Amino acid sequence: MISKKNIKMNLSRDEEFQILKIILDKFLWLGTAGMGVGIYMILNPTHNLNVGLTILLTGAIIMFLFTATIMKNLHFQRKK
Repeated sequence: MISKKNIKMNLSRDEEFQILKIILDKFLWLGTAGMGVGIYMILNPTHNLNVGLTILLTGAIIMFLFTATIMKNLHFQRKK
């Protein structure tokens, strides 16, 4: 039987930043899409206004979390 060892990869700062950028880009697209669908539902008279506002606010919260994560990461890099 082969035992699995914990393999920890040592990444450079640039590699870590590139991975972080890929992950945060997904949150940016998710927030933008949520806000776009929310605005569409608000402006479309066949949809419920409350549902549109909820989706719009969810997209805005995702965008806020994206911004907070970026600011935290930039602050962390400036300290070192």
